[in-house]
Amino acid sequence: MRLFFLICLTILAQSLCAQSMPTAAGGMDKKMSGINVHVASGYRSGGDYEFTGHSKLLHSGTASDAYVTNVRLSVPVMKIYSGTLSLSGHYNYMHQEFKPQMPAASAGHVHFDDNHHTWGAAAIYNFRSTLWGKMLMGHAVINAECSRYGFERISGFAAATMLIKRTEYSSFSAGAVLLLNSASRWPLFPFVTYWRKFNDKWQLSLVMPQCHVQYNISQKDKLMLGTTIGGEHYYIRPKHAELPSTCMYSRSYVRPELVYEHSFTPLMRCSVRCGSIFYINGRLNSDSGNRKYVEIEHDASAFVQVAFSYGLKLF
Repeated sequence: MRLFFLICLTILAQSLCAQSMPTAAGGMDKKMSGINVHVASGYRSGGDYEFTGHSKLLHSGTASDAYVTNVRLSVPVMKIYSGTLSLSGHYNYMHQEFKPQMPAASAGHVHFDDNHHTWGAAAIYNFRSTLWGKMLMGHAVINAECSRYGFERISGFAAATMLIKRTEYSSFSAGAVLLLNSASRWPLFPFVTYWRKFNDKWQLSLVMPQCHVQYNISQKDKLMLGTTIGGEHYYIRPKHAELPSTCMYSRSYVRPELVYEHSFTPLMRCSVRCGSIFYINGRLNSDSGNRKYVEIEHDASAFVQVAFSYGLKLF
């Protein structure tokens, strides 16, 4: 479940931290409550991989260069008390070939398809309130996911963060993520966020353990240098006697990166990211993600990604 937590934290890095940053006028950033479309496409280099931890699945090989495209759409449907309920859809595609070099003599290698498609729909609730005189922000997601093989699983998480201190030039928050429908022995993970504006050009954004230093080139252009953590997964038919008919292939990573972002309008922007990807772990799980069968080690890779985001305010 470490991978699931990293994915949740990546989502929160933009939604919760951004809400706690004061605007130039001293208010709160309110780029929510609208239709949001995000499209990202990129390339990453390949490298060697190795299966470990299961005597009948041991083999190594080479993974080809990968091409990845992600599309995400969210639409607010109603106001509920002090929050907004939105419906969201996503589609993820990855093309990558796994070429075994040393299959186990007794059992053979695991079969990976070259093209992987994952899509799903989610209900998302964002809210703001007060508790003990402090601003409280929350985020809850229930997600249903499918692959080319059919329906796969339902997952979700809930998170809340309290804005402990905010000034014109800094903010500090603390909160926790609760994993839903999780097999983790400890499904509750704390985190902190910190934002600091040093001057009109430089600022620091921190969502532990993610960190970015930002340099504002102009009102519409900025550079960011830092690290992002996250994860990805898709489903395969391994065609192996030691594995079920469908498995989830998942991996988490740390990504040092340089980011250039240009804002056409406050709600429309594009970005280019480049850097390296260091994989923390990879594994084959059951299709629900609750049972691990084998660990997979990966070489680090280089990546480049182009993304476009568009927002349309509704209320």
